[in-house]
Amino acid sequence: MPDAGAPTGSTLTSAVPVLLLPSEARVTRHRSVSVPTAPALNVTALNLTYLIGGVVVVEKVFSYQGLGQLLVDSIFNRDTPVVEAVTLVAAAVYIGANLLADVGSLLLNPRLRAA
Repeated sequence: MPDAGAPTGSTLTSAVPVLLLPSEARVTRHRSVSVPTAPALNVTALNLTYLIGGVVVVEKVFSYQGLGQLLVDSIFNRDTPVVEAVTLVAAAVYIGANLLADVGSLLLNPRLRAA
């Protein structure tokens, strides 16, 4: 019997009897959860990078001490090495978040592994 939350006529779950896998409910649940989770990982990674960019504005407006405030003060003081270091950290977080999202998408979505 298919899972109540799973789409019954989906092409991802209709091939279960052909594959001769142990449990139709298990495969339906796995494919119904893992395939939609991959795009959600990408959106989460992109939102994380927007948060990093927005922290500069929040720290400046509310006078919090952090990387955003350090970046703004370093720009006004013309402290180039600190500006480069903060930019490098932000770029590393951006690249790391997108890399983790892409690897997670490959692990969760079986259609991407075959490509």
